[in-house]
Amino acid sequence: MTEAGCDAWFSVDELSVMGLAEIVRHLPRLLRLRRELLQRFSLVRPDAYIGIDAPEFNLRVAAALKRRDIPTVQYVSPQVWAWRQGRVRTIGQSVDLVLCVLPFEPDFYAAHAVRAVFVGHPLADRVPLETDAAAARTALGLAVAGEVVAVLPAVAPAK
Repeated sequence: MTEAGCDAWFSVDELSVMGLAEIVRHLPRLLRLRRELLQRFSLVRPDAYIGIDAPEFNLRVAAALKRRDIPTVQYVSPQVWAWRQGRVRTIGQSVDLVLCVLPFEPDFYAAHAVRAVFVGHPLADRVPLETDAAAARTALGLAVAGEVVAVLPAVAPAK
């Protein structure tokens, strides 16, 4: 976005914290960043606020701006349909519109009276719906036949 002319007030790296210990350690800085952002928005009065992903940060900013009559949008729905469904109420109170990257999400939000629109995923057209397994194995230097086991790291959702 910066390359396209966006004037970045902060780097996205400043929000890139994971894990409870890291969040607690960076909490004072994150709260200052949010406070400064809200102060700047009070002066600038944007036409709309579009939070991109990072729901723990963006939904709080959006709620504060919505109370100031600034339209709010969340791009990339938090996965409330998968876990912590009670958060859908908070989302509905915080934003005027959710832009969904998965096609089933608008129906979930409609059932909770939250306005949502499917916009698709920016990388969806780059991934084919069907893959040629033999070609993929060959490209990875694997035998065309036989079992393959992948060990992939993941972060379990908070409960």
